[in-house]
Amino acid sequence: MKKTSAILATVLLCASAWGQGSLKEVIGLLRGKNTISCTYSYEMKGDVPLKDSGSALLLGHKYHTTSNGMEIWSDGTTTWTVDKDAKEVYIAPAGESMISHLEDFVGMVHGLNYDGKSLSCSIVSKDKGIDIKFRADDIVISPATRDDSLFSFDTSKLDPSWIVTDLR
Repeated sequence: MKKTSAILATVLLCASAWGQGSLKEVIGLLRGKNTISCTYSYEMKGDVPLKDSGSALLLGHKYHTTSNGMEIWSDGTTTWTVDKDAKEVYIAPAGESMISHLEDFVGMVHGLNYDGKSLSCSIVSKDKGIDIKFRADDIVISPATRDDSLFSFDTSKLDPSWIVTDLR
């Protein structure tokens, strides 16, 4: 789950730079006025280095990410982590949204480059042990979708060979 948090924190932190207005306007954007989609890649340095890439769809507290065969859906209340190859689904409460604490991280974004379709930056905080290089491409900001099925996973259609762990 730390990997998921790192991906989302990175996407959300860099998404804060997408808006050219005030932080208040950016938080409004992330809280559901628009849908943000992109492909992304990141590299985390530290004791447990991590390198990953995938795609993300964000709408306020809702998201859907795809990365290395794993998919994560969150409707803001519940999170489904799905490994289709292993036929496993892990369901948990979504927990507190990082959007609520965005102001705590904005000062960590360095070297921001954004041209309207691509974004790159570093997120660094030595005292918090954060050192991430992030890139988003194919960025599209569009009116909010009304299709909530994009942010939830329906386990009722899975065959009995799937393992579903529900911790709600």
